Amino acid sequence: MRVLILSQYYKPEPIPKPAELAEELSHKGYSVSVVTGLPNYPTGVLYPGFRLRLVQRETAGGISIARTFEFPYHGTNPIGRMLNYISFMITAPLGSFFVPRCDVMYVWHPPLTVGVAAWLIARLHGIPFIYDVQDIWPESVILSGMLRNKLIIRMLSRLERFVYLRADHIFVVTRGARENLLEKGVTPDKVSVMPHWIDETKAAQIDNDTRQRVRQTYGWTNKFVSLFAGNIGIVQGLDAVVRAAALLPRDGGFLISLIGDGADKQRLRELAKSLDVDESNPIPRPPSRRGDAGPDGSRGYPRCAPEKRSNGALGHPDQDLRLPLGRQADPDGHGRGRRGLGERFGGGHRHFPGRRGRVGSRHPLVA
Repeated sequence: MRVLILSQYYKPEPIPKPAELAEELSHKGYSVSVVTGLPNYPTGVLYPGFRLRLVQRETAGGISIARTFEFPYHGTNPIGRMLNYISFMITAPLGSFFVPRCDVMYVWHPPLTVGVAAWLIARLHGIPFIYDVQDIWPESVILSGMLRNKLIIRMLSRLERFVYLRADHIFVVTRGARENLLEKGVTPDKVSVMPHWIDETKAAQIDNDTRQRVRQTYGWTNKFVSLFAGNIGIVQGLDAVVRAAALLPRDGGFLISLIGDGADKQRLRELAKSLDVDESNPIPRPPSRRGDAGPDGSRGYPRCAPEKRSNGALGHPDQDLRLPLGRQADPDGHGRGRRGLGERFGGGHRHFPGRRGRVGSRHPLVA
């Protein structure tokens, strides 16, 4: 079978799923090709070695890749974002003529505009397409604060239904997302829940000596560390974490580390400095793909996103944001909740923004 993967984001951008899927399908003997954009996520700056052109072709690991023009931007300006999304929507169908013919197409969403490109490609080539919805639009855009115009919101809602109606099948990450689509009129047999994958065996390979060495390297020794690793965007609402840190006593042996990159990173850093809770410390990019080496030489940090509110792929952090807070806690952080990754890694807590409950209530750690 010949498979086309359509995604505005692709390796070397820190969005792992499209590339992982392409490589695994190719490894299993499928003929795989990719139509994607010019890499500029998450900073909005074109990656070194690439330049603006209508179509750029390449081959990697036997996978034929066509990169098409898009306006490089990933800031908070709505016009810049729309230019970025619409430019790829227009050029992606052209890119489909620069890769081998295929039998089926897999589409990674967001943005919603990629669904329009998918529909056009499906019509042009007479193929079905599977639509993998990571973020629910327009809700996620409204939540980001970048969209308030009611007319545009209604237009996006109609476009959303247009895409869902024309997709041959739809994947979503959570049961809640499936219920959202069903409420919008999508038939139940058309939507499947496909959680993000994680190889727990790789996480279990990290021994205590390695863990302590990493803690010492990054100033985490004798501290209870709450770690966020992922996209530092507006939708994540991480300013609540920074403001919470400012309300708690310093030097309490409790540390929050926000590792990643995204459109809201600079604002959060400035907010942390204004509240006097910023202790930035350099840290290498965490591995975002299988086989990449971590800062301690280990490979394949765990990656999981149940109930996440936005794309949480690991980013390109040049620094992490370290926020000291809280009273003295067990430095080893061994949780006493039900067994899970938290106990394997030395404990941890998980708290979901917008939910009522005591901060610090015990949950297995999800990294």
